[in-house]
Amino acid sequence: MSLCRADKPGPPEAPTVSDISKTGCVVTWQPPKQDGGSPVTGYQVERCLAKTDRWLKISKGSVTELKFSVTDLVEGNEYQFRISAENKVGVGPPSSPCPPFVAKDAFSKQFLFSRIRLIFRKFCDVINVRYFVKKSY
Repeated sequence: MSLCRADKPGPPEAPTVSDISKTGCVVTWQPPKQDGGSPVTGYQVERCLAKTDRWLKISKGSVTELKFSVTDLVEGNEYQFRISAENKVGVGPPSSPCPPFVAKDAFSKQFLFSRIRLIFRKFCDVINVRYFVKKSY
C-alpha cells in the first residue's frame, strides 16, 4: 500500500503588469507548474517598492482568479509584484517579481503638450515649405 502525500504548490510564473496609471494597475500571472499533488485553491499577491526588500501582502484573503486589480498606488513610486499559490497544504514559495515599473499615467500633460508642440512645428514647417515653393515659381 502506498500513500500519496500532498505538498505546497510551486511558485507561479512571474507576473505581468498592465493598465498602469498613477494610482493603479492590473497584475496577471500563470498558475504554478507543480500544484503539490493538491489543486491550487487561490493566490496571494504581494508588492514592494522597487528599492526595498519589504514585501507587503495586498490581497485580502485568497485571490481565486489569475488577475488582480490594484487601486492604491502612489504616483511616481516604483513598484514590483510577486505571487504565491496556495492549496490545502499551505502557501508555496513566491514567484519571481515582475520588472519594476513607475506608477504614472501613460499620457501626462507634459507629454501631450510636447506632442502638440511637435505636431504644430511640423505643420508650420510644411506650410512654410509650400509657401516658399509657390513663391519661387
